Amino acid sequence: MLQVRDDETVLVGAAAERRAGVEPECTARGLLHRVGDTVPCVLGERAYPADILVAVLITWIVGAVRESRGSDPELVMLTHPASWGAYRRGQLAGAAREAGVADIVLIPRPVATVETALAARPTRDGLFAASTVGATRAECAIVRATPGDCEVLATVEDDHGAGTHLDEVLMRHVLAGRPHVGESDRLRAACALAKERLAVHGQASVAIPEDSAPVPLSWAEFEPLVRPVAEGAVDRIRRATLAAGVRPEQLDAIALAGGSTRIPLFGALVGEAFGRPVLTDDVPAGVACRGAALAARRLLTPRTPELVTAAAHPEPSAPVAPPPPRPPVDIPGLEPPPRRRFGRRAKAVEE
Repeated sequence: MLQVRDDETVLVGAAAERRAGVEPECTARGLLHRVGDTVPCVLGERAYPADILVAVLITWIVGAVRESRGSDPELVMLTHPASWGAYRRGQLAGAAREAGVADIVLIPRPVATVETALAARPTRDGLFAASTVGATRAECAIVRATPGDCEVLATVEDDHGAGTHLDEVLMRHVLAGRPHVGESDRLRAACALAKERLAVHGQASVAIPEDSAPVPLSWAEFEPLVRPVAEGAVDRIRRATLAAGVRPEQLDAIALAGGSTRIPLFGALVGEAFGRPVLTDDVPAGVACRGAALAARRLLTPRTPELVTAAAHPEPSAPVAPPPPRPPVDIPGLEPPPRRRFGRRAKAVEE
């Protein structure tokens, strides 16, 4: 998550999330899925190319590593949807170069998810389903792992089964019986926060701008709203196995990732449907990140077989199709500011 305020103060991650309910019109989610799209992201009163905003995120992350470790990272791994072709991978690599990062490797997100699962196994082999329910997209891929390779056999993606869909469902539930209250970005952000609290604590409340009293929510109310989305995750796994030509009973495990899979119902329904081990994590939003870091360690370890992933740059011999034509858009530029600007301004905002 990233927020660019009207004065171009940039907040990233937790700082942006805390301000999202106050200034939702300045907040961008799911930027990765906009890479390669020439239609800009409108934040506040300005429009920015998604590639530039992703470069800002990469700049922030590399700067955070530099501050905590005292040096630049040896290698930067960037995850991406398994369905991406050479054009979009090239655009993502270009965003990294815009951020001043030269040593990069791109890795499909399901492969990174499986890397986390493999770290807990005695051998690097197996057949896995990697099911991710992210903020803006949901994805399931079948991945075959061998000691020197991870191969994506098939992938299935959806828009309607993502975390933002849950936010919309929860907002409609909150608005039921309140005709004087309308939908708004601020209410949507408050519902997103309540969803996270419900997943962990089983109860939450939503503050409605037009009402003085917050609306209490319980797990008993939330579960019927979540169930269709969780059943969608089951359906994606089933469709992915069919596309890969494998049977569910052949899977060694099903790995869940993405913030919404923290909701226990996801793991329960998946386990019940397929009877295979379900791998969950206390911080599911970070599963792919940790897997990418593990893959980077393998690449940097001498005499380790090379991990086979998507190349950091499109192959020179491979024809790269141009993006579909779009009407011209006047887009003001946003240069990735130094990391120090993030830290100083974010701290001022938080105080």
